[in-house]
Amino acid sequence: MTTRIPRRTTVALALAAAAATACSKSSTAADQSTPCVITLGGAQTGNPACSNVAAVWTANNDQTAFGLQGSDAGDSLYVAVGFSGVPKVHAYISGVDASPTLTLIGNSTAWSNGPGNGGLTLTITSVRELNAGAGLAGYEVHGTLTATLNADVSDGSIGPVTLNVAF
Repeated sequence: MTTRIPRRTTVALALAAAAATACSKSSTAADQSTPCVITLGGAQTGNPACSNVAAVWTANNDQTAFGLQGSDAGDSLYVAVGFSGVPKVHAYISGVDASPTLTLIGNSTAWSNGPGNGGLTLTITSVRELNAGAGLAGYEVHGTLTATLNADVSDGSIGPVTLNVAF
């Protein structure tokens, strides 16, 4: 049986993959003082292992894709947040900033903070450019992400999910 993954989920996966692979450093790299910690509540619970935290800025549309990956007992989790501009020390808040969006994907199901679907705060406390070229720049970022996400009922997701990440 094939599970249909909605287009926005596919786009979010691409954003998360781009952000995660732009930085080859693991979130538990020796030069990071705080390892990445994910806590899920609500319809999805647990503390999946966190890796590949990164942000990638694209010059042609002045957009940043922040992403990270999580895994727990064979399940995969992808978190992607998009916002306008180069990443900076700032609290990106849904409904206040240029509509940062978050998609959480796990086992072919998705939750989102799209219009009317919950809120998020991505607080970046430190930023360091890692590499740049060809209209892209990769960044190491540290901070927190808190979100309440509603289910994408088109793919069978149920109930809201709360997401807390320290990275």
